[in-house]
Amino acid sequence: MSNDINEMFKDYSDVVTAEDIYNGMLPLSRKTVYELLKTGRIQSLREGKKYLVPKWCVAEYVEKNLQNPNYVL
Repeated sequence: MSNDINEMFKDYSDVVTAEDIYNGMLPLSRKTVYELLKTGRIQSLREGKKYLVPKWCVAEYVEKNLQNPNYVL
């Protein structure tokens, strides 16, 4: 994880939820976050109905998409 992204997510625990992601971690809608999780574009684990997402998976998603100039978060 790059230093900038590490700094961006420093206030979040090592494992976050979908709600953490769409409530401030990334500028994405609830629908978009769940779509990314369901399709595996952001790696996660399911515990019942809840998605558990290692913070590094969110950072990896951001890094990959920053490298693609045609992608908008």
